[in-house]
Amino acid sequence: MGQLARARLILCDTFWVQERRNIEEQIKMARVQRLKEELEALEWERRRAAGELILRSALFWLGVGVLGVLASIVYWSGWVAPYLFDSFSWVVYLDRLPAFALVAPVIAAMLGYLIQTYGVTSSVRALWAKIRSIEELDDLAARYTRRARVRRRDLFSGNPQLRYAVIHALLSVDFDPETLYRGSGILTRILSVCGLAAPIRSRQIQRAIDMEVNPTVRRVMSWYLKTEKIFMNKPTQAWPERVYYLEGIGLPGIFESELSQAQWQLIEAALGTGEIATAYTRGITEEIWRAASFRHSAGQVQSMIRRLSPLERPGLGTFDYLTDISEIDHLYLFFRQWMYYLELDLPTQDRSATA
Repeated sequence: MGQLARARLILCDTFWVQERRNIEEQIKMARVQRLKEELEALEWERRRAAGELILRSALFWLGVGVLGVLASIVYWSGWVAPYLFDSFSWVVYLDRLPAFALVAPVIAAMLGYLIQTYGVTSSVRALWAKIRSIEELDDLAARYTRRARVRRRDLFSGNPQLRYAVIHALLSVDFDPETLYRGSGILTRILSVCGLAAPIRSRQIQRAIDMEVNPTVRRVMSWYLKTEKIFMNKPTQAWPERVYYLEGIGLPGIFESELSQAQWQLIEAALGTGEIATAYTRGITEEIWRAASFRHSAGQVQSMIRRLSPLERPGLGTFDYLTDISEIDHLYLFFRQWMYYLELDLPTQDRSATA
């Protein structure tokens, strides 16, 4: 190799250091943006569910107030019955009705609404508030997990944060949904019919999984399925979050399932024991690039970059909560460097490589 070619390689190494820093900064910014979008999606769905809950509560307590007023009229009618048949009709009757008989039910209904909406502090109520981070959601879900019972209606709540907490609870404890009736009293059994208490059965978890559309809740559902505590249908191919379920068979299992045969062979070469594996472990340097035989085409490397990308979906690097996400990032940066060298048409030991 001539002196000019060697100088180009050394200069390329220098430029790659800055290029790598730029790529790493782009990855950080992309992950911040994805987190922001995830929290916005949770907040939008939570606010919609909270508005529906407030409306239902308002209508319920309005009905209670109206029924209370009617009950008061019926009750106090016994005291003013002698006046019902005189010439003054109902005006006299209502005029003689005590004022508190009309006001008290309305005030009681208003107090009931305010207490239900704002006065109850619990692990469930906290999940109806806006969250600022996924870590905060995990903390609230952990508080929910410490509850004695998990409610079926929470699993189908319009609030994604509450659904997340339910699955988190099922994931965090030694939970067998088919045994929740055992040891339950008659009151618990009656309340369970109304959805006010446990149990949650396997078929209901499966129905919740089939209905779920929120990616944050899908992620924790995939983790739950990974535990294989109960037998049920696994996420379909329409779920991008199925990657978290595949995590149970390890990172090689994810690659083998999600990548094409040619892409998987490239990964095996990088994780194996050959020249490419040495380049992956030590980084592509001027010495390694000159000594190694990088026979794969630029198109193959570019395809690998797209599939591992942490910048654009559906790259595997965009699944930020994978346990081995740092390994995926390392692979991505390796193939980016490989592509960087190919684009500059730097000389290698084997010039038969296609560009």
